[in-house]
Amino acid sequence: VITPESYFRKQLEIAAKSNETADVLISSYGGNVIAGNDMIVAFKEFSGKKSVTVGAFAASMAANFVLNCGVNVKCYKNSQFLFHGASCITYGGADAMQDSADWLSKINEPIINKLIELGVPEERVREGFAEGREMILSADEALEYGIVSQIIDADADPQTKVSAKQATQLASLGMPQTAIAALTSETDIEAELEAKIAQATSELE
Repeated sequence: VITPESYFRKQLEIAAKSNETADVLISSYGGNVIAGNDMIVAFKEFSGKKSVTVGAFAASMAANFVLNCGVNVKCYKNSQFLFHGASCITYGGADAMQDSADWLSKINEPIINKLIELGVPEERVREGFAEGREMILSADEALEYGIVSQIIDADADPQTKVSAKQATQLASLGMPQTAIAALTSETDIEAELEAKIAQATSELE
């Protein structure tokens, strides 16, 4: 039986055996939650070089993959990200319906909490996860909240900007806002974070 997650794992195994980079391009309306979560696990377990780029659309479970894949994600200026609550079909009485509702809450809450932790306003997130609702983020918003680390611009050299989360980290470690704003290279950002953390650690010793 070929399922989305088993096919994905097979492709990762091929990449691992041939020592190739696993480049994942996402342009998807989403799909099954269990399959998607297993794909996230498989991607995290892959020990080789890997990357994720979002095309036109990452919706539903595809957006959750972007949120939890564990690597810096790139997207395009016209990329969009759609988040919403999980849904299911249940047959049975009130108890069966309640069991399904509890299960859906367990699926939704980790995603809701992570979005809020990244800085997306809680009211907006919870409205987007309400019954029949959706929350759509533009590429600029995804960059602002640190869901992606780079917007690919076909008309200019690609640059990685400091995400809101990284800017907060650097500011808390004493880096001036003007210096933070000047960082554009992903390598520079990571180097500054490592240097500031090392400095703070040495001062505590």
